[in-house]
Amino acid sequence: IFSSELPGGPMSDTEHQGYPFLSFVSGCLDDGHFPHWNPMIFCGTPFYSSFSMPLFYPVRGLLLLVCGAESFARFTFPIHVFLGGLFAFLFLGSIGVGKTGRIFGALAFAMGAYANTLFYAGHGSKVICWSYLPLLLYSAEKWMRTRRLSFIGIGGLALGMQALASHPQIMMYSFGTTMFWAFWRALELKKNRGKKSLSAAIGLTSILALGLLIGAVQLLPGYNFSRNSIRGEGLDLRTSASYSLPPEESFVMLFPHVFGYRHGFPDSDISNIPVYWGRLGLRLSSEFIGVTVFLMALSALFLSHRKTVIPFLVIAVIGLIVAWGGYTPVYGILYRVIPFFRKLRAPHMAMFIPTAILPLLAGIGVDSLSSGKISVKKSGKLLWVMGLFAGICLLLGLSAGTLIRSAQEGWWSRTGLSASAFPAVVSQRINLARTDFFIAATVAIFIFLLTYILLKKQKPGNILIGLMIPVMALELIPLNRDFQYFLPQSRIESIYQENETLTEEAGAGRVFPGGNDLIPAGLLSVSGYHAARTRIADRMLGFLQDGDLIQSFSIIRQTSVSVFQLNGYIASYENLRTEILDYLSSEGDDELELYFSESVPPHPLPRFFFPENLEIVSEAEMESAAGLSYARDSITLITEMPAGLNKNQGSDGLVQLVSETPNSLLLETRRDEPGLLVITDMWYSRWKATVDGEETEIHRVNFWQRGIAVPAGSHMVKLWFDGSDVAVGGVISMLGLLIAFALVLFERIDRLKSRFKKAGFIKHPAGEQQ
Repeated sequence: IFSSELPGGPMSDTEHQGYPFLSFVSGCLDDGHFPHWNPMIFCGTPFYSSFSMPLFYPVRGLLLLVCGAESFARFTFPIHVFLGGLFAFLFLGSIGVGKTGRIFGALAFAMGAYANTLFYAGHGSKVICWSYLPLLLYSAEKWMRTRRLSFIGIGGLALGMQALASHPQIMMYSFGTTMFWAFWRALELKKNRGKKSLSAAIGLTSILALGLLIGAVQLLPGYNFSRNSIRGEGLDLRTSASYSLPPEESFVMLFPHVFGYRHGFPDSDISNIPVYWGRLGLRLSSEFIGVTVFLMALSALFLSHRKTVIPFLVIAVIGLIVAWGGYTPVYGILYRVIPFFRKLRAPHMAMFIPTAILPLLAGIGVDSLSSGKISVKKSGKLLWVMGLFAGICLLLGLSAGTLIRSAQEGWWSRTGLSASAFPAVVSQRINLARTDFFIAATVAIFIFLLTYILLKKQKPGNILIGLMIPVMALELIPLNRDFQYFLPQSRIESIYQENETLTEEAGAGRVFPGGNDLIPAGLLSVSGYHAARTRIADRMLGFLQDGDLIQSFSIIRQTSVSVFQLNGYIASYENLRTEILDYLSSEGDDELELYFSESVPPHPLPRFFFPENLEIVSEAEMESAAGLSYARDSITLITEMPAGLNKNQGSDGLVQLVSETPNSLLLETRRDEPGLLVITDMWYSRWKATVDGEETEIHRVNFWQRGIAVPAGSHMVKLWFDGSDVAVGGVISMLGLLIAFALVLFERIDRLKSRFKKAGFIKHPAGEQQ
């Protein structure tokens, strides 16, 4: 909270995506534009609708608008860690957990590594959704107990906030968890089981509907985007299961360094060999919950008479299995049966469920210990299990050298490296694991002794239980702090140094490959970093990667690239073409040199132009031909001939850019005969156009570009992004919020009136009894 530096790190999404996007949004808002479209990457891409910046989530939006982009980045995490603890406290109270258990469970939830270590990765939307999970459970529990509509309102607000936070995957997991909880609780009641199940269904349906209404301002544009995105028709099973959690890495919940430690930090490799040796591929956070929390959750299982323990346990196991993803056949079944799973990837995210549920369960365990009402038989079993766990941890610590050295063999084999060549790496991995095992053994022994004393006393021991909180803190906080990595800069503008040479060379054209780091400088890029992009942009990038030298260069030219930039090397289009020709000449490859010279024009393609000829092709033919090398200003592909145009376009016309914002273009054209104006920006269905104020069609040409039929003469052509779905979604969201607040407030006001009547502050109508 008090650091003046920005959070982030060399491999974090914060630095590579979050800060450039924040810079773009801040610039848009300062200029009075809503960030519908980002023209800076992928030759243009949908922005707000692709869940890039959840402006309408109240906490984030207010932080950004009132305090600026830096505050947005700095305070999102601590605010939601606090909210998560507060909501956990409320939920545990709703299921009858005493004050001591609620305090422990809330602190365990808030201090857990899942939310805190995401600080480095910059995954703020995940943390926001995580913080509202206990509030969702609270609303479902209270609805089942009271049937009061106010809890439908609270549940709808919680789900709506998750929707506005713009992480549909975590939102879906959260609602699934709440649904399982409510129906399990309904089935626990032997009497009126059918009525309870119906009540649960009504409550959950109402919460879902209200949450979707509140989130409509983000979900409606997001849905429209998804139909054009690479996930719109579903990912293949292999892609969907990517970034699954290897089952053996579930042990990270207890031993955070057992598979080495994270990526991208100063201490995370030795001689360029990563200390991490697991199968996850990229570990930027941790699921560590701590031995104290684990043993207290175990205490709930052994000591609590509450019927809430079993559903907690089942939910945690289900979350674990989903997180394992492609490593079990279960994910394949979910992928085939539940359509939404086909649009998801990284099942590892489901680990937020067990890492959230077990701390809550630990609160119940502490409550049981502090009650003093425990049978000798149950307490004996618990102590036996705790002692066994401590012994296993101690044994693992003593045998860590042999165990970890043997377990690493598969990793060295997969990487093709020799362990004997890197003894320091092997030694560091063993030391990390050994330390974890011994710490776990020490904590387990301490908790065992504390539990033994509490059980022996057979009366509440809040002071002794209070000793568990600093032990839990000593386990969790040092690891959490390891992931609180700060950049040396305190302003976003200071992170990305402007390159004057690159800016001058690029001019009005695009940089290849470019990237997100050029957004603050206002430079247009061919490439970028964003998991959510349109199918057309994804296919275009595929053409750039798959072609040979001439094909790739020709396709790059279609993007109106004017300068190439890579690893400090900067060259204009013309200069790089000359260098390639000189290289081919020096190699004596006259045939290839001639072919390259004839196939690749000497100048970059203008961003706006009238082509000489049009060729009518099918959509499939246009996509196939998009990867071929020929000049698009000579031949432009289109699926149907616009009215009034001919295949042969004749003489070239003049196009002048009058004005441009992220969401609009205004062009002036002059031409002696009708022609097709081609704009080398990414085609997207929500762009609209007018010629002299009259609406006209935007044709998809050359697979990813835009084409507009323009009559002869001088004309003003305007293009703008249609953001009406955001406006419609905003109206629906406001309606949802009004309903939610009405459900909460009206009932509260009615209850207050009843209390005032009983107290005599409000007169009763004649004949009404006191």
